[in-house]
Amino acid sequence: MKLSDNRLYSFYIGNTADDEYIKTVDLGNYFFCCDDRTPLQIKKQGSRILVLFGDCVNVITGSSEDLPGFLLTDSAGVEDIVEKEKVLGGKYIILYKDDVGCNVIGDASGSIPVFYSTTKSCCSDNKKKISEVCALEPDSELTAIRKSGDISQAMPYDITEYRKIKRLLPNHRLDLTKKQACRFINAKEKQSVLTPKAAAETTLPYIRNIAKYYHDTYKIYVPVTGGYDSRVVLAVFYALDKDTEAYTIRHSSFSGDEQDITIPTILCHSAGIKHRQITDKDFGDDLLGYMESLLGKDGFSQRTLMIANTIFSEYGGGLIVNGDIMGQVGKCSLHRDIPGMLAGAGYFRCKLHNYSKESIRLLNDWLKDIKGSGEKVNPFDLFSIESRVGRWAGQENLIYNAVGQRYANIFNSRSIIYAWTAVERKYRKKTQIHKELIRAIAPDILSTPFGTDSLAAKISKSSGIVYYLSSLIKYKIEEKRFYHGR
Repeated sequence: MKLSDNRLYSFYIGNTADDEYIKTVDLGNYFFCCDDRTPLQIKKQGSRILVLFGDCVNVITGSSEDLPGFLLTDSAGVEDIVEKEKVLGGKYIILYKDDVGCNVIGDASGSIPVFYSTTKSCCSDNKKKISEVCALEPDSELTAIRKSGDISQAMPYDITEYRKIKRLLPNHRLDLTKKQACRFINAKEKQSVLTPKAAAETTLPYIRNIAKYYHDTYKIYVPVTGGYDSRVVLAVFYALDKDTEAYTIRHSSFSGDEQDITIPTILCHSAGIKHRQITDKDFGDDLLGYMESLLGKDGFSQRTLMIANTIFSEYGGGLIVNGDIMGQVGKCSLHRDIPGMLAGAGYFRCKLHNYSKESIRLLNDWLKDIKGSGEKVNPFDLFSIESRVGRWAGQENLIYNAVGQRYANIFNSRSIIYAWTAVERKYRKKTQIHKELIRAIAPDILSTPFGTDSLAAKISKSSGIVYYLSSLIKYKIEEKRFYHGR
């Protein structure tokens, strides 16, 4: 079997078919080409066509049946499709074609990346694919921005190394006909404040429906650390199935005394949960060569590839469920309760870990886009969703998809995410949503202590202002180290 036969969530949409892909759906003046391992649902209704590619469930009803029919029914156009997509959850993209044009919509966090050409009506999960179709070469100025940070970090806003290729961010739809992205709004008015308990009560049924879909479809494995995010995920699946299996990666650099090693062992032993420690596995030249041919020689993090390959070697037949959105939004880990007036491009560059001056300009463009749209969700949360979970975690997802490891999130729905953003950050930073969810699901596993911060981390997190200042200082230190090491 070829390494490429393992690929998941891989697709190409264009005006001509591409025989690189196993499946091809003729949509008239467009072709949807994809792998044969990812779920695919198609519905035609008169002149309208809707394609749903990936794992998806209605978070309210718990149904995964005929979701294209649900989206098309009583929908007059793409705006209605976007509004109805709010109640879906999972890992997917939607293509909607009618007499007006053709649009592509990603899931709540863009967990299947969508790269698109600004000059030709085509898009793909892989920007290298678009560069080949459009005969494009990397731009030197944009490449310099890419190289002004570690390869594992995201580029600012929606840019890529190619002048005429963009990344579709969460909260945007791609108008494939016009070759441009359009922001859509989650909160047109200031959000009504929710308590952590109310947010947990509202979203728990949705989380359970996503988890049940994945549990009923795949063999589940839960990575566990010493923190809160993974424990919420573990609690959900433990309540659903007492035979749920958990694991922890013991990296080669670990001594074995780290909290992320010791706490999962204690937690799982006391709760009677099956748990293993697995160790890093190096990847061979064949896998490296395959990844370089697929994504480009400098197109991915080799450390992430090592982790993905380690997990695939152990659990390649199952689904790994991560807790990323829970941390980024549920406890606003990137921003905590920094005052809103400090939500500027300079601060966001710190969290982007990019050291180019151009990133300031691009992040200002992103902020202007939000302000001009009328979106009332605060920029801190939007950065976490669009840049951190969207672009940064999207890069991670692309590597897992390429090696064939199913990797997903049970919080990936706008109905969940934007309920959490209605909780004040001063409460979220204290993991109050996490605690309320665990109390409601499996309170016993709250008894095992969680990991504790170092003294320096405790000081930096003591207030929003202190955290803001410490973030700026840390950025300057990391910037010097980055350039010194080149």
